[in-house]
Amino acid sequence: MDYRKKLVTKEELLDIHHKGYRNRYSTSRVTNIQVLEMFELDQPPTIYLNQENSKIENEYVMAHCMGHIEFVQNNSILKGLRKPRLTYDMLFPYIQFDQFDLFLATMRTLGSTTQSLDSRFIAPVDYFLSNKKNWFLDWQKWLLKLIKEEVQYFNAIKQTKLMNEGWATFMQANALQKMNLTLREKLEVAQLEAQLHYKPEEGLNYYSLGQALWNEVPKEERMRVVKEFDDVGLIEKYYTEAVHQAEKITVAANRKVTDDYREVKRELILYFKHQSPIFYVDQEVTDETGYVTLRYQNSPYQIEANQINKIKGALEQILKLPIYIKPLYAQRVSN
Repeated sequence: MDYRKKLVTKEELLDIHHKGYRNRYSTSRVTNIQVLEMFELDQPPTIYLNQENSKIENEYVMAHCMGHIEFVQNNSILKGLRKPRLTYDMLFPYIQFDQFDLFLATMRTLGSTTQSLDSRFIAPVDYFLSNKKNWFLDWQKWLLKLIKEEVQYFNAIKQTKLMNEGWATFMQANALQKMNLTLREKLEVAQLEAQLHYKPEEGLNYYSLGQALWNEVPKEERMRVVKEFDDVGLIEKYYTEAVHQAEKITVAANRKVTDDYREVKRELILYFKHQSPIFYVDQEVTDETGYVTLRYQNSPYQIEANQINKIKGALEQILKLPIYIKPLYAQRVSN
């Protein structure tokens, strides 16, 4: 299995972890958290290790990363995926352009919708790239193509994050059992395991839930599931009552908190299907009026009004035209 391994400072690792890949252009602030490693998906992938790690910490995270490598080399969604090119070096000549950061941030948000709904409701970046009207300057159109690459990269990772982390944790556990560890090393590993599997009061632990799901997959089926499934498919088939009892997940559904197995499974599937806000360009109305009209998917989750207003205001600044944003009616959306 071909991969690269690099030792980096704590600050460098935090930056890579926060941004998603090394040297990615971003103006958002880095959060100071403990990070032992970062697995960067590329051809070949790169494993970044914190140079302050202990020997056993490196052995622990390398066992985890070997699971990642096996997964990405076999999963049909991730196989062959390359790191995007939206780096500081690539973008440096354009950073001083008027509204550069605003344009990049806005299109990254709109670009998270990569699939058009039909011939009328079009993924925004696809619409702007294919439409004959010159909505943007040449450098903006060039940047849109790079944004599309980046969004496809992150969406692929997002579609398989639970599977990938679960598989890496599952394989890591097997590798650790084969290590000839001293008592002191076993205690250090136990502490690392406790941190890895800690279940927060809010949110999901992808490592714990992912591993529990893989424990439900029959041995003879595992590689087929690795190759063919995404997170939604894994939950649909392998989120069993045994997993539910072990993970103790509760959700807020129908204005109440519940731990009912069927309700939790349903909400998990919806969550993994609809993790990002979805916007479409209403091509029919936009072409007819000459003003960009966006539709946002308001089911099963409502997009917050301030996010809609932020997108509207940013696009109006960029295009110097009125922008219209309306809901996409719930009956058009399949849950």
